[in-house]
Amino acid sequence: LAAISSPAVCERDPARARAVNECPPLLAAVPAHACFVFLSTDQVYDGLAAPYTETSAAAPVNVYGQSKLSFERALTAALPSRSVCLRSSLILGPPTPGRCRKGSFLQFCAERLSAGAATDFFSDEVRSVVWVGDIVSILASLARDGVSPQSAGVYNMGGPERVTRVEVAEAVAAQGGYDAPQLIRPVARSSLPPAARAVASPPDISMDSTKLRSLTGHPATRLAEMVAGAAGAPG
Repeated sequence: LAAISSPAVCERDPARARAVNECPPLLAAVPAHACFVFLSTDQVYDGLAAPYTETSAAAPVNVYGQSKLSFERALTAALPSRSVCLRSSLILGPPTPGRCRKGSFLQFCAERLSAGAATDFFSDEVRSVVWVGDIVSILASLARDGVSPQSAGVYNMGGPERVTRVEVAEAVAAQGGYDAPQLIRPVARSSLPPAARAVASPPDISMDSTKLRSLTGHPATRLAEMVAGAAGAPG
């Protein structure tokens, strides 16, 4: 399912964001025998009561989170026993192959550090970053086993650690041997003037993803392993 996944882009054009991310005609076209796995977002949470479980209240603070939550609710209402919603955290991965050059936050950190460019990184936004390889394994498991009335529902899909963007950058610096104190400048997003904050962002949307790991049996990759895996992957 295609999506407009940039919160800033969604905020600039809410009508388009909702038309794409909620896509009302889609559910009517799902065949009666089909199962539906939807990639949602941790931004359905407000960031004020972490760590979140699937029973925590969803109260998104921006248009992106609102649009994803709206489709979650429409999907579970339409296909209550045949759908799974995966609330993904910030996805980290190796350099993208082939012609797709959109990188993850790991590549941004590596590029800035290798260039010797001192960079501001937010110190007050906490996420349960998740490795793209884990997501592939989870999706493969759901595709293989299908969705039953027992497995249908909403799942958090994050990694096992609560980390800030500063901590991700520090992990990349440690892996690459870069001078973290000189190149990584911790900045509180909350300290920025309103004009510099184009979209509301939940401060701490770390999640407990035990329920999903129990369903799939797939272990979660830790940040140090993600950074090592990305550094060792071909560009």
